[in-house]
Amino acid sequence: METVENFSEKDQLSMKLPALLAIGGFLEDKIGESYVFSENEISHNQYVVLIHLWRSEGPIKMKDIAEILMKSPANATIQVDHLEKKGMLRRVASKSDRRIQNVKITQKGLESLTQMQKKVLEFLNKMLNDVSLNELRTTVKTLRKLTLKSQDLLKIDFSNVLRLTE
Repeated sequence: METVENFSEKDQLSMKLPALLAIGGFLEDKIGESYVFSENEISHNQYVVLIHLWRSEGPIKMKDIAEILMKSPANATIQVDHLEKKGMLRRVASKSDRRIQNVKITQKGLESLTQMQKKVLEFLNKMLNDVSLNELRTTVKTLRKLTLKSQDLLKIDFSNVLRLTE
């Protein structure tokens, strides 16, 4: 029987990726819960919605928010409802089709997002203290490449999420 030691170095390193990606997801949740989002009483998903609204040229369709979150439309509605109750965004009817609800960030949402982004950057700067700019560029480039390849292999559209990495 073949053992892990007989695998190529590339195969052995490749097998470490799922664990590292899982840790990345865990860190993403924990950073938000304990360090940033708890003060604003929002979830990581709600933070992502605010970022996309801030970066957009205008209101975003609810359908696009579900895609960005990689969640069901019902889940996206729950996230938007919470942020709307907090005054961080508002729904606006589409000009072309009033049945379609778009979502727009409010001034309060922008102010809250700015405050949260400062705290996220503060944490990330501490975490990346020993990482050179070149290493960081390489990491981001490699993760984007892996995401694009997995998008092709799994037939999943990550384009809305990938916009955050441009």
